[in-house]
Amino acid sequence: MNDTNVHLPEQRKGEENCHPQSTEQHIAMRAMLDRIWELSIEAKARFIAWQEGQREIAELRKKLDAHERELEKISYICRLPAFRILHKLDTWRLRLIGRPSDAHRAAAETICAGLPSPRPSQVESRPSPQAFPADELSFSPLQWQVKGEPPSDASFINLIILAACHRAGSTLLQRICNARKGTLIWGEHGAALRYISELFSPTAYFSVAAASEREQFFAQAENPNLWTANMSPKIRYVRQAVVAASAAFLSALYQQYREGHDIIGFKEVRYGRNEIGLLRSCCPNAKFLLLIRNPLNTWKSTPREWYPSLESWIRQWRNIVQDFREIAAKDAAFHLLRYEDIVAQEPKTMEILSETAKVSAEEIQSVLSHKIGGSSFSLSAADKEIILSECRQEMEALGYPITG
Repeated sequence: MNDTNVHLPEQRKGEENCHPQSTEQHIAMRAMLDRIWELSIEAKARFIAWQEGQREIAELRKKLDAHERELEKISYICRLPAFRILHKLDTWRLRLIGRPSDAHRAAAETICAGLPSPRPSQVESRPSPQAFPADELSFSPLQWQVKGEPPSDASFINLIILAACHRAGSTLLQRICNARKGTLIWGEHGAALRYISELFSPTAYFSVAAASEREQFFAQAENPNLWTANMSPKIRYVRQAVVAASAAFLSALYQQYREGHDIIGFKEVRYGRNEIGLLRSCCPNAKFLLLIRNPLNTWKSTPREWYPSLESWIRQWRNIVQDFREIAAKDAAFHLLRYEDIVAQEPKTMEILSETAKVSAEEIQSVLSHKIGGSSFSLSAADKEIILSECRQEMEALGYPITG
């Protein structure tokens, strides 16, 4: 034991002398381990910094989404007829609406919600101009019903396909209708009637605001010495003019290939209550096919760049579906169809298509057997949850399954 203990250091020293490469390898290994340790510490620091960056990015994205929703809301409000009318006034309302930030939004939301405008004393002592009666600014199918004979320019249009949004199957339904010889269903026209209907707001403003000029002028035997700068016809003539202009537009647009077809129409994917009411007056002989598709599959098939956000798409789907359901329940000219029932050739749906579009089962099958186009995108769990939450009521009413 003692000998071993005494000679052991010398033995190790001898081994080191005999194997210099082992010592060098040990030193190199040690240096390598030290370097790895340094790199691991540096990597950990960078990972922590990356995590902090991701958290900051997430917060910035939330703020960006909030700003986008706010801008979208303001943009929508500014497109409303009531807002545009009041924005033209050079009275206290214009001054209130023209203020930036919260004052701007609060005024616009108050106006568009149909609530009473702020009292003049809250802004200035000048009285407000004559305001529109509530029924004159309400856009509904009744809005465009005019007294007297309806315009006949577009009465030859007798079948119109309207979809709640893009990728709902409107092109498939168009192809099915066109499978019948003698039917011509044109494609979309970019929601042109929406722009024509906007003629109503500025013209109606002068009709109402300057009503006293009109009444005094004709009450005094058309006295030329009265102020008549803004004198305009009664508002019902404004409405008739917009309906007539829309009918003339549709009539001129769809003259091509009119001969030889006894069913003529078009499809559109952007029209809601206001435009539907206008179409009902322009095309009194038309039947309407209102097409809806399960929102989960619709969004999955929709290119994301077509809409500012999922939330804006949901609002359009939900609002138009609500309009479709309400209108179809009250007017026999409107038929509510589900895309899924067309594909499955559900008997009641086939009966509606047979009666309105006069297509046979064979013609329908000839189209369903040939798929054209289509797209599919990923549907995240988060998007699915949002759609199910926001669209639940309408989905249940339409018989779509609600799955988590």
